[in-house]
Amino acid sequence: RTRELVEDNVPQGSKAYAILASYGTDVVDDCCPSSALKEHGSAIARTTMAAGWALVEYREQGRLSAEAMARLDAIWETPGDAEVTASKQRFMRVSFATLGIEHE
Repeated sequence: RTRELVEDNVPQGSKAYAILASYGTDVVDDCCPSSALKEHGSAIARTTMAAGWALVEYREQGRLSAEAMARLDAIWETPGDAEVTASKQRFMRVSFATLGIEHE
């Protein structure tokens, strides 16, 4: 019998959105493929506070503050291309709605 373990190792601060979207709620959706790991019986996720700060705030408060949203917005900055930046930030908000992640 084959044993398997799926590990999600995410230490980078730039991945705060990904950690929150993946593990903030029980919802699994294609907008965040890593969210499917929650349904895998042999999956484990490891992260750091640099990457997990938004998830911690969400779990403690039940929603993200305006300050947290501003920090997450900054992750999506594409220097010299405001249109791309805005598109990425919209994607984040749409995916939060899909995943049931409340925010200010």
